[in-house]
This record gives sequence, structure tokens and C-alpha cells, in this order.
Amino acid sequence: MKLGRGTAAFAVALLLGGCAWLEPPIDESELADPALGPAEELLRSVPGAGAPAYRFTIGGGGSCMRAEGVADIAGEAFQLTITMDGPEAGSSISMGFLVLGEETWIRLRLEPAAIGEQLGIPDGWVAFDPERVESFRIEADGGGTDPVGAGDLLANAAGVARAGNRRYSGTLDLTKVTDPMLLSAEQVTALGEAATSVPFTASVDAGGRLSALTTQIPAGGGKAGGTCRIAFTDYGKAATPAAPVATDRSEEAEEKIYEILSS
Repeated sequence: MKLGRGTAAFAVALLLGGCAWLEPPIDESELADPALGPAEELLRSVPGAGAPAYRFTIGGGGSCMRAEGVADIAGEAFQLTITMDGPEAGSSISMGFLVLGEETWIRLRLEPAAIGEQLGIPDGWVAFDPERVESFRIEADGGGTDPVGAGDLLANAAGVARAGNRRYSGTLDLTKVTDPMLLSAEQVTALGEAATSVPFTASVDAGGRLSALTTQIPAGGGKAGGTCRIAFTDYGKAATPAAPVATDRSEEAEEKIYEILSS
């Protein structure tokens, strides 16, 4: 499964974001593989097809998006909720996606709720056909193993070095990533040469699994720069996303969803 970036009514750029965690320090030698360089070692820490269900959190300052979700690659289940500032002061918009094999659901929520009611937004999960919205694509074929895109980013890292206990540093070349889930193509272009060497740090947990990837995005293209991070937690503890119960579904005003995403 893979979530493709779409612009639609809400110009969304998924940015790496943050959460805090505490882990007991261990000696770097307990994880370092003498047969691997630090770049390959870090790339292998990205959760893939064999990883248990895990939770991820996206957020940060500047232009970073706020989002969270759960991925269970083996179970072909993926849930993501993106939260954005709304059109009015004090308002917010959340866009939820639920991908279960070839089944896709979407949910839009506006706060205060009165705004959503005025716009006719259905209150509940709506069965969604991504093929009906050209600019908003979700692939739910079960073929993807890196829905958050961390592996794509680290595959285009340079100067990767171990930077302490379970920590790494280096730079990312965003111009070589087809869908970096960091910035839009226009923003990457606006960064110019700076987009080829975006500083990052990363850490892995006691099991050698990626726990955080933090980037220092420079300002450019009319967007503020800032520290953006994505954190992976609850490996093997996160509950696999399930289909919404009947009372949490909506079949009313279903066409309104396509109207909004296609505008």
C-alpha cells in the first residue's frame, strides 16, 4: 500500500514531524554491524514487509504537517489522519484515510463542527474510490512496504555517519526522491541547490528499528523552514486498523467528498 500526495482542495505536503521518546542508552557496538557501512545499516532499520504493526507520528514547526497513523504492512492495513489549520481563526481540518487491502475509506472533520455542517460534509467514514479524483491518489494494492516514505528518503542520503548511541547523521537529496512526502515538487524546486543536501539525524530503537528521522528544512519558495520529524513507535503493540463500524459510517452527501477533493 502506498499513499500518494494529492493537492486538491487542501494543498497538503506531508512533512516529517515529531514526538518525544525515552530509551535507555546502550553501547553503539551492540547494534553496529561490522559488515555494513552506516548508510546501509540505517536503511535496513526502516520498517518493511516483515515489520510488525507500528504507529507513526508526523509533525514539527515551520511548514511541517501534523499527522499520525498506524501501518500493518503484512495485514495490508494503513490508517493516516492529517490535521491542518482551517479557513478561519481557531478552526481546523482533519482528513482521515483508512486503507484495508483494496478497500479505502475517507473522513473529513472540521472544527468547529458548525463549519462542516454548513458545507454539507458527511459526519462519518465514507467508502472512497481514489480513481475518481485525479489529483488525489491512494494506491491500496498491498504492494508497498514503506507507506511513510522513510526508505525512499534514506536511499538518497549522503555522508551518513554514526553519531553516537543508535544515532546517525547525514544529508538527504530531495531532488532524487520521486515522492518525498516532505515538500511539494514546486517547493523542492524553489529550494534550488539547498534541496540536494538537507541535513538529517536519525535514531533506532534497541531492536535496531528506525525510531525517528529528523530533517532541517531550509526556508524557500515562500515557506518557512524548520525542524521536521517522523517518529515510529509501538512496534508490535499498535492495533491493526479495522474497517469502521456501521454506526461510524456515512452514506449521506458522499458526492460532497469528491466535489471537495476535485475542486
